[in-house]
Amino acid sequence: MYVSLEQAIEIHGRALRHRKGVKAGAAAALERAERCKANGDNEGYEVWRRVSSVIARPEEKSGHGLPN
Repeated sequence: MYVSLEQAIEIHGRALRHRKGVKAGAAAALERAERCKANGDNEGYEVWRRVSSVIARPEEKSGHGLPN
């Protein structure tokens, strides 16, 4: 089974939101993004910024928790 980067970002964002809540989850993702940036990892920085966006986005109510 192949998981694309987009799918991994979505999965990780939803898991962090569920585990930590919106505010704490987004803060944790942004903190990790800043650590990546400080270490020169620009790709990691962008990925964690996108994870933060997933966490902050309103939850979809599709019934099964997967994107339509």
